[in-house]
Amino acid sequence: MLTDPLWTNIPAVKEGDVHESNKDHSSWLYTGAIANTQNIDDVVNSLVQE
Repeated sequence: MLTDPLWTNIPAVKEGDVHESNKDHSSWLYTGAIANTQNIDDVVNSLVQE
């Protein structure tokens, strides 16, 4: 999939602005206050670590 032209032609992918989520957390599968908070924390942590 990562070499598929559809994926590689997405502007964010071309610019290197795609961030992989933490595979250890499955909170993105759920909705609700706790899951949403975990999702936000994961995104912030991903961006701060770079």
